[in-house]
Amino acid sequence: MRKFVAEGFDFSNDNTKIIINFNNELSFIDNLQYWQISINSYDSNVILLCLDSNEQINYFNLLILPISIFDFYIKTSPECFYEVAGLLNCLFSIHKKYFYIQNHKEHSLISSDSFLPPEALLKALVSAHKGLEKWQERHKSTV
Repeated sequence: MRKFVAEGFDFSNDNTKIIINFNNELSFIDNLQYWQISINSYDSNVILLCLDSNEQINYFNLLILPISIFDFYIKTSPECFYEVAGLLNCLFSIHKKYFYIQNHKEHSLISSDSFLPPEALLKALVSAHKGLEKWQERHKSTV
């Protein structure tokens, strides 16, 4: 899990661009044992499917109420729980890197030995985080 925190950003030889690498995240996703990522075709929401218990986690709901992940600690094995915690960290990292690329195109490159995650996943993550911003704005005005 810790490899998503700082790795994946590097500087070009002339220090003019940030080179972004998704290899750690894609490797983590490829090696999932307890979880599967699904994109809901109706609303393009990211759904995390537990292969151990048939539980489902709506990524957007976890963005709104992160503490709800602990509900799965009781329902799943410790290994399954730790993997989903790593998966969430991985998805946050993918979003952060993709957000940087989209907002700093002139200062960023994707590493030559890295690939972008699937387009559907990128769009769903962007949509979820935009939805979170809207949700926060609505609830900020009601407090």
